[in-house]
Amino acid sequence: MSRKIRSTNRKGMRRNRSGRSANETSTADTTTEAGRTRSLMIAIGLGVAAAVAILLAGPRLWGGDPAVVLPPDGRQIDAHVLDLIHEHVRYVRASPNSAEARGHLGAVYAANGLYSQAERCFAHAARLAPDSGVWPFHRALALEQTGRIEEATLLLQRIASTNPAYPAVQQRLGECLLESGDLDGAGRAFQRLIASAPEEPQGYSGLGDVRLRQRDFAEAERILKKAIAVAPDDRSTRYLLGLTLRGLGKTDAARRELALGVGAKSRLLRDELSDALERYTVNLAGRLDLARQYSVGGNLPAAADVLQAAVDQRPDNCELLNNLASVYTRQGRHEEAMKLLRRAEGLGESAILTFNNMANCLLRMNRLSEAMTFAERAIQAAPEFGKSYFTMALVLKRLKQYDSAIEALERAARFDPENSRVHREIGQSFLRIRRFEMSRQHYQIAARLSPDSVHAHAGLGSACAGLGRLSEAVAALAAARELDPGHPAVLQLAELLSRSQADDEGVE
Repeated sequence: MSRKIRSTNRKGMRRNRSGRSANETSTADTTTEAGRTRSLMIAIGLGVAAAVAILLAGPRLWGGDPAVVLPPDGRQIDAHVLDLIHEHVRYVRASPNSAEARGHLGAVYAANGLYSQAERCFAHAARLAPDSGVWPFHRALALEQTGRIEEATLLLQRIASTNPAYPAVQQRLGECLLESGDLDGAGRAFQRLIASAPEEPQGYSGLGDVRLRQRDFAEAERILKKAIAVAPDDRSTRYLLGLTLRGLGKTDAARRELALGVGAKSRLLRDELSDALERYTVNLAGRLDLARQYSVGGNLPAAADVLQAAVDQRPDNCELLNNLASVYTRQGRHEEAMKLLRRAEGLGESAILTFNNMANCLLRMNRLSEAMTFAERAIQAAPEFGKSYFTMALVLKRLKQYDSAIEALERAARFDPENSRVHREIGQSFLRIRRFEMSRQHYQIAARLSPDSVHAHAGLGSACAGLGRLSEAVAALAAARELDPGHPAVLQLAELLSRSQADDEGVE
């Protein structure tokens, strides 16, 4: 519209440059110009009316909402992600006034790391459903991911005030305020979280972190122990408790808790969009990470489901085939695992990983000669791959070739010196051939690296008993018993020490 006016003015200027001044314009010209002006104003009015009509007609006239959020240009996006985006774009165009459709398009973007697009979708959904807390909450999470922390925090505060019983909101608000240094505000958020979800550890853990930062160590210890009572396996709480115990001067206990929790991250509470976010995670990295989370948490069936869906989409992806085979092996689904691994072997990629996984699976099937063959092939393919030596050592131990097993394990330890299980297996192998001092040294390393390992503490106790160092053996038994009093290794060590003490009394 403005371009037309500018064009008309330029034509008028050209006329004046031809030699006529404005004062020389004739009556006829004036009349003509007036008519043109009236025509132009009518055209402009009709144009405005048409524009208003288009806006009012909205999606019905356009065949889709012009504001629908499309994937970014010029960025390489996984084909499966694009298919899912386009599917949900169609839903939005079919129902442009549906908060659900727009919110789920946002969830597709968020699940696959496209947070700017997710934020816009969640904003649209929040406007269409102003009484819902879920869309603004996930918009706040997307804002955080794009670096707009202050906006996210303000939005979380607004949602928390209107949805005080929304646990995930209170948790994330508390964490944001904690990071910004507002300890009092964070404390209030975590207290609301405890009130709305007392069965979850995050509220206690968050409030304990607040008290820790306020240097109220005694209160922090009390609250964090509540979190551990609710969820003993929550490693992030363990780490906070370690820091707290260190503040109280309880050095040994602190060291143990810190080792248990090192590297752990707080887990965001689930809400009504969590299942959809997991379902929409179709990019390869996202699928592998989700499966890893399930696997680490011990939920092997869920890990298998995630990986199987990914394999269905990418049947020739060697990494996925190996990951699914590894989960199947842990589940005891050995034949299915071998079938996947043979497919991976046929692809000719990731030979080291495939051969090592085949050796591990065959070992569990007690097909020891075949397991040894694939362990050797894995080592030949990559002599610096420590896991292959570890797998070979497990085969050799099963064959009772302990000296050879120790040699393989020591090579594995050179490549991966911080691997607790490697040291534990070395300790056990030395224990079997009654080399108690070497066994004690490696079990000691294993217990330091994994203070939550019952096997490490019980093995250390057995090695100490073999050396006649009964007070150290009793201390190791106490540590193992604290972790799991009914564990077979604990009961076996207790019986061994009972016999040793009885023998000592008999000698006296």
